Amino acid sequence: MSSWRRALGVSVICTHLAVVSPFAHAGMVSTEAAVAPAVTSATLLRALDRESVQAQLLAHGVTVEQARARVAALTD
Repeated sequence: MSSWRRALGVSVICTHLAVVSPFAHAGMVSTEAAVAPAVTSATLLRALDRESVQAQLLAHGVTVEQARARVAALTD
């Protein structure tokens, strides 16, 4: 590859990274938001009601009753 093509390619890539790439936005996170659980046991129990979740559990050899018992044993 000739040097001018390589220089052009590098220029295009650098311009793309500098202009088009999304920027990160930082902000303060409250203590409550940091320690709040992302998924609660109620969310998990609702997910266990879905047929697709039940089918995947059974495919892995876990019954819905076993999964509900495990969720009930979780602590907050």
